[in-house]
Amino acid sequence: MIRLITWVFPFALLLPSPAQAIQFSILGAVNYSKPATNSSRATYVGGVGYGGGALLGFAFSRRLGLELGGIYIQRKFNEIISGSTTKFQATAIHVPVFFKFWLARWLSLGVGGYASQAIGKFKATDSSSTTSYSYSSTPLKTLDYGLLVGGGFNFQIKPGFGIFLDARYAYGIASAAKVGAFYHNDALAMLGLRFGRHPLLSK
Repeated sequence: MIRLITWVFPFALLLPSPAQAIQFSILGAVNYSKPATNSSRATYVGGVGYGGGALLGFAFSRRLGLELGGIYIQRKFNEIISGSTTKFQATAIHVPVFFKFWLARWLSLGVGGYASQAIGKFKATDSSSTTSYSYSSTPLKTLDYGLLVGGGFNFQIKPGFGIFLDARYAYGIASAAKVGAFYHNDALAMLGLRFGRHPLLSK
């Protein structure tokens, strides 16, 4: 996935895009994270975290574009084993490669992929204390990747500037566990400011 991102980004810059077809966005995010696992011992309950970041969009045509970026996200979830609950919190940089199709001036749908790189410490909170771990001492990897699907609304305030609301579901296809199966699944809601005109929105 990282190799794909490093290849797609310079390729997008070389494409013969329509005039004023590059968009820059800054955003805040809410992330609902719920892992999937084949463990028969543990039950996982999703939790809500927050984040923010920036996106850069390129138009291939009047309706089709590509969006790349980096989003800081929190992943929070609970693990329940034999009635005992442990709360976990992790942070990561979520890097999307998202192909966007504009259905109308205000509505888009898209598909793509993502890679997420864990940063900082992995925190575990039980009934008595909170402990922070480095990833080298946990059964989890620092890198995971998967598929993206989503849609969004764009509200143009004036030419070259608008507000957007996007929702995306990130489905993990690479296990984040060093041994066994443990997949991160994230539902992201993003609200932000968008600068630059897409040709379809400039009319």
